[in-house]
Amino acid sequence: MQPSIAQGRTMVEHIDNLKKSLDKVEALIDDKKIPLTKVSEKPVNALLETCHELLKFAETHGKSGGDGYKSLYEIALALTGATDPVVVTETVLDEAIKHLGCERGMVVEVSSEGAMAIRVARSVGQEEAIDISSTLVKAAVESGEGIIYDSSEDSASESLIQRQVTSGLLSPFEIEKDRYGVLYVDTRDPSIKLGKEQLGFLNKIAELAGTAISAAIRISRYLDEGMSGAFGTVIGGSPAMRRLCERSRRVARTGETVLLLGESGTGKEVFARAIHLESKRADGPFEAINCSAIPDDLLESELFGYAEGAFTGAKKGGKQGIFELAVDGTLFLDEIGDMPALLQAKLLRVLQEKAIRKVGGTKDIHVDVRIIAATNQDLDQRMEDGSFREDLYYRLSTFPLQLPPLRGRGNDILELTDFFLGKFAEELEVRKPTLSPKATYYFLEYPWKGNIRELENLLKRILIDHEPNVIHPKHLPEEMLDAQAAAVSDFQTLEELGHAHVLKALNLVKGNRSKAANLLEISEATLYRWINDMKKKGSWPGDEKEE
Repeated sequence: MQPSIAQGRTMVEHIDNLKKSLDKVEALIDDKKIPLTKVSEKPVNALLETCHELLKFAETHGKSGGDGYKSLYEIALALTGATDPVVVTETVLDEAIKHLGCERGMVVEVSSEGAMAIRVARSVGQEEAIDISSTLVKAAVESGEGIIYDSSEDSASESLIQRQVTSGLLSPFEIEKDRYGVLYVDTRDPSIKLGKEQLGFLNKIAELAGTAISAAIRISRYLDEGMSGAFGTVIGGSPAMRRLCERSRRVARTGETVLLLGESGTGKEVFARAIHLESKRADGPFEAINCSAIPDDLLESELFGYAEGAFTGAKKGGKQGIFELAVDGTLFLDEIGDMPALLQAKLLRVLQEKAIRKVGGTKDIHVDVRIIAATNQDLDQRMEDGSFREDLYYRLSTFPLQLPPLRGRGNDILELTDFFLGKFAEELEVRKPTLSPKATYYFLEYPWKGNIRELENLLKRILIDHEPNVIHPKHLPEEMLDAQAAAVSDFQTLEELGHAHVLKALNLVKGNRSKAANLLEISEATLYRWINDMKKKGSWPGDEKEE
């Protein structure tokens, strides 16, 4: 998030505006106009704290003038409000490389025991990064001072000499107690000189990085703890789910309409209930209705109710609809994409006017209800073919949330498996089984088209059919084993990938072997060996056209 210096505002004006915004947010919190829950209070306060620290940095350096200070100021504003340590680290490194005119860089984390880990790297291979770390990072951390590498004067790093690095800079910074980071940048361009002035600039960026990364880590921890509140029903700590819970928690505090998007079985109702419980309406009712499960001719009366005498068989005194039942609370409209066109128009009117009219009724009834809608449909496609109203879509999608499929949640699959095995074992009064290593592999690789619902059903069937102490592949259904076998049969070897890459290069340069070798960054002799190997293996399509 770069500040718009080009839009006519000075840095001083940007700083003042940011300060006013922070003051306003804090005043709204104090006046309880921005309500904080037990879950959200810690991360919000931590975020405000880091905003003030970065603002102080921006005030100190942004008003001093000069391109270097302007860059520091821009970086400080770019980091203000960031809550993900990875995003903060990437931003710091990218800005350092850009403003110093370097080509490469990395951020290394160092523990008190001296263990090193490459957190972010740009144009630096893993093997090379380890070499650089072993020679220079330790010295920077131990001295607590920045280091300048100049190939014309310093021959201490064989790795840098081999890779023709002409100059580089390292700046250490403290992340937390007994935990350090080192910001490293370098260049192979002899015309770029990285000296004391540039090191001073990098030291300031490193100082800023320590503040921002430390704050982001604290916030991340608070969010992990916050998975216990209303979102404790959400199982899984993958990055995708943590980000989703964080966004859901933020929108829960507002009264905005939410649209949950995702495949069937991804847990949309679980999120809808959690959002309700984190909201100001938590003490009110939570009502849910599946728009695809009720016949079209009955759905209107289920939503809005009906008046006495509205139709044959109508109850005396009429009936309340689900909108009236959800007053002062939340209404969850599941499978909204299947709602018939006539009711879409009536729902749009309710959203616009906050009032309903019962079937057969003559008066409007005001309803104070928060709407959370959900669908597994592609609403863009539905709008394109005219089966879903575009104006209704934009009313519902004030705040869309995309739920990831189970296959995109990594080890969350194993957490969910452990949870359901414990739940079903207790229900069935059997011993809770574990997964064998090979079964674990199948679970992680299976596509889970039915998502959490498919996983849940599979585990219950296994416990009922087998009551195993350990789940092995023999307990898994054939379709699961067949899916894995098909994936393995389609898997290409490294040799096959190499052959395909060589053929693609030759095709791009119309068969010119010299150009293909240059494109592949190999010698022509190596290229000829690849071609001969393909001919022997029968994967050579024939003589390519020579130029």
